[in-house]
Amino acid sequence: MMKWISLFVLAFCLIGLVSSAQLVTIDGIPRDTSFTPYMAWIKIKKEFPQVQIVKPILPEGVVAEKDIVYATLPETAYGKRELHLDLFRPEKPGKYPALIHIFGGGWRSGNKSMQVPMAQQIAAKGYVTASVEYRLSPEALYPAAVYDIKAAIRFLRANAAKYNIDPDKIAITGSSAGGQLAALVGATSGVEKLEGSGGNPGVSSAVQAIIDMDGVLDFDTPDEKDKDEETAKRSAGALWFGATFREAPEKWKEASAIHYVGPKTPPMLFINSALPRFHYGRDSVIAVLDKHGIYSEVHTIENTPHPFWLFHPWFEPTVGYMVNFLDKVLSFHSKAENYDFTVAPDGSGNFTSIQKAIDASKAFSDSRVRIFVKNGTYKEKLVVPSCNSHLSIIGESAEKTIISFDDYFDKINRGRNSTFYTYTLKVEANDFHLENITVENTAGPVGQAVALHVEGDRCVFINCRFLGNQDTVYAAGRFSRQFFLNCYVEGTTDFIFGEATALFESCELHAKANSFLTAASTPEGKPFGFVFLKCKITADSGVTKVYLGRPWRSFAKVAFLNCEMGSFIAPEGWDNWAKAENEKTAVFAEYSNSGAGANRSKRVSWSHGLSAEKASIFSRENIFAPMGWEIPQENKWYEI
Repeated sequence: MMKWISLFVLAFCLIGLVSSAQLVTIDGIPRDTSFTPYMAWIKIKKEFPQVQIVKPILPEGVVAEKDIVYATLPETAYGKRELHLDLFRPEKPGKYPALIHIFGGGWRSGNKSMQVPMAQQIAAKGYVTASVEYRLSPEALYPAAVYDIKAAIRFLRANAAKYNIDPDKIAITGSSAGGQLAALVGATSGVEKLEGSGGNPGVSSAVQAIIDMDGVLDFDTPDEKDKDEETAKRSAGALWFGATFREAPEKWKEASAIHYVGPKTPPMLFINSALPRFHYGRDSVIAVLDKHGIYSEVHTIENTPHPFWLFHPWFEPTVGYMVNFLDKVLSFHSKAENYDFTVAPDGSGNFTSIQKAIDASKAFSDSRVRIFVKNGTYKEKLVVPSCNSHLSIIGESAEKTIISFDDYFDKINRGRNSTFYTYTLKVEANDFHLENITVENTAGPVGQAVALHVEGDRCVFINCRFLGNQDTVYAAGRFSRQFFLNCYVEGTTDFIFGEATALFESCELHAKANSFLTAASTPEGKPFGFVFLKCKITADSGVTKVYLGRPWRSFAKVAFLNCEMGSFIAPEGWDNWAKAENEKTAVFAEYSNSGAGANRSKRVSWSHGLSAEKASIFSRENIFAPMGWEIPQENKWYEI
């Protein structure tokens, strides 16, 4: 594992030292070293100072196999040539859908290590993933790269049993030039002239889904074909084709995926930056797909540079879009076979009740126990007891997999502490994961009514929705650490409250009434309470005055960093809960927020505007630092 990280970081450092290098010879092959994540970061860091390069981290339960030879070319201009891929697969035996990753770099630069972080994380979601090497233009012109990638698909399908792949469920994805190649390869199944002879003849190179990230779909546009008319320096396309568009238009058109899209094209997902030139051809392709009833999705990530997939904070939502799409179009049927239990309301799983699946799970398991929940509304009041550590509950889709109950304070009627018994889902176990699920308390605006109550430590919630009114999420536990990623939380009053250390990253908080977002009760001496990083705060129409928080207990700590806030945020920002002495002990902080509600000129004087230096301590690693009794782990539980 450390070797992977060391090689990745070393590559950045070496390129930084030789940033002027273009063509070098490595193992007898000419290589262009100009495009790496480090060099991309150098170019965008002034405009996007918050970004961080995504690094490879092998998740728990994922096996890596490096430099597998997928094709051997006996005669090339540089002699015998072996082509390699890096493969990642779930450790648990089974048959999994596969996703092939194609790196970008103008068909001239880059390497397969650039897609490794994404391949690793998607493998953890129940896929076999492969990051593929292919020949770039300094070594071989178009269509060599297409031949290579199709050979990689044939290799994986031919060796499906060896690598635990479902041969009928193989998808392809790529970014930038890799996106163009993914779209072209995916759309040209059966086009003999683009197959090449890279091995496994007679095996299909067809894919069942395509994900294109900022890849060109149509070269016959002014932005592409006219590049070489405006500059003496030949474009990346001209270097790849060996000719400008004017010199060889037939090659450029042949490599445009748009000309092959038709009734046999598989479902497509488009993930785009905010730059319009990378959207060319997309709408035309979607129109053809719609005509033939083929599913497609589009996600344009606002305020992003072209290589957004290489950086936090955009990496996580990108992976989320990809996994949700693949789960949808490849279906969960083969994936469900690889879970310990499946819950389905129609009786097609092991259980119709989520609680029964929890109760059937191994207690105090050293390895992760996975429960897959099919779409449906499950009216259950759930408890994950402390004995069910390392439990994952994963829904088919966040919008359609719903856990629902309707307890509230007066209904419980257990005295002053009735709030803490109103939960829909209570998590007492450590190392709990919840993904792609809605948890709701449907009691309505009748007082305290908790949807999610968490007491366990190292608990992770990804792409979930928590719906309610007052006290929607109770982040409990003096020693509890909780991580919410790409989640939606709504409510009225104090709808995120409690004493835990909790990080909400890239989440949406939706206020349904004029009231308070948070009510932290951080214990004295804890360095972090609630941290909201890169979140978006929204509100119902008619909501005009929402406070960021108030201290439920005197030493409350809450921080909002790089968040988007609407005009409904109260100018003073924070409230002392009618106790002036709280102003001396509570720590409410903000940094680099945006939107009409982020103006700090009228904030209460006892709140804090952070400097860049002080804001830098609010990282996952610091927020979730090991407790004094814990042994630091190489695979950090919060690295998603």
